[in-house]
Amino acid sequence: MLPLDRPPHISAVCRRKLQITGLVQDLAYVALDQASRCSSKRSVDKRNVSAGRIKRA
Repeated sequence: MLPLDRPPHISAVCRRKLQITGLVQDLAYVALDQASRCSSKRSVDKRNVSAGRIKRA
């Protein structure tokens, strides 16, 4: 049997690891979100430009 004072310490370390992995995941999601937004903005810009050309013509 483990002493009673050890599980809280282990859980604290696990919590810290989970927080770090959570932060890394959040950063990855944000980076992916920004990348997808940039690509979608580019495609929207292209669409707007083509639509503008059609409207002008």
